[in-house]
Amino acid sequence: MFSKNQTNNFDENIVEKLKAGLYVFKVVSLQNNEYQQNTTEMIVSMVSTYKDYERKLCSHSYTPLLYLVDIRKRIAYLYGCLNRFPNTKRVETFKVFWREVGKDEWNEWFVIEPYEDEII
Repeated sequence: MFSKNQTNNFDENIVEKLKAGLYVFKVVSLQNNEYQQNTTEMIVSMVSTYKDYERKLCSHSYTPLLYLVDIRKRIAYLYGCLNRFPNTKRVETFKVFWREVGKDEWNEWFVIEPYEDEII
């Protein structure tokens, strides 16, 4: 689901700055267009604050597992980045970006790649 370098290099400080209201995030979907041989970027979630994320989490029907996983998996679930059906891999790659409030430059935070469902 997350690329290996994303798993090892995930920056927890970004979460703290999101909570403090210093950073915001957005989620984009990257879809490969085979016919035009390019990638189309579609915004899944416009600029979101930590409060937006909290509201989305709290308004969702209670699923205990959501509170046991890290924020990356919660965002992936809440913003529709996971597989939709059993054993049906998504074709899109999703990227989550953060930026400082008041700034224009977006920085890549983590990537959610297509994955195979696995029962372990």
